[in-house]
Amino acid sequence: MFITLEGVDGSGKSTQADLLADELKRRLGFPNVVKTREPGSWTGGGPVRELILHGDLRHTWTEAFLFMADRCEHVAQVINPALEAGRWLLCERYTDSTIAYQAYGRGLPEEVLDDLFRLAGFPVPDITFWLDVPDRLGVERVKARGGVIDRFESDGEMPMDSRRGFAALARKNPQRIVVINGSREKAAVHENIMQVLSARFDLA
Repeated sequence: MFITLEGVDGSGKSTQADLLADELKRRLGFPNVVKTREPGSWTGGGPVRELILHGDLRHTWTEAFLFMADRCEHVAQVINPALEAGRWLLCERYTDSTIAYQAYGRGLPEEVLDDLFRLAGFPVPDITFWLDVPDRLGVERVKARGGVIDRFESDGEMPMDSRRGFAALARKNPQRIVVINGSREKAAVHENIMQVLSARFDLA
């Protein structure tokens, strides 16, 4: 089972990923659940993550190609092995983030990015939870907890453009992408996610 969580920084992805992973491990057994994130969660991926999030990148396509390279290794080293072993895989950010940020945020052609995903053979998630929060709330949350605002969330209208991108993807993929109100308390958000998973899949 391949589950992804999407949303802008501060939407609660990491918190909900931790809560969901813990709950799934309790129900399914620790070895049967793998939690990962993008970018950088593969051997050697740390410098790539730092470059993507904080590097002084100039060319319009640099981000997209770095994300592609990062995801190719992430899929090869982490995602595919977990899925082939029959594990439940939970990933923070995936292809939807690339479309939301690079296509809607940076203006790159969505169809070209989709073609690259297909050519690279990226597996499609079984279900995606988009944690939607009002414009600017994500940035406010990151600042409130003393976190570092990365290049994307500090770039003018990027958070709002990306949110519109996630909304558009949710409309295009209603069977896969479930919209979750991420502005609520974390316990309520987690309960909502578990209700959806329990209704769709066989969870004891």
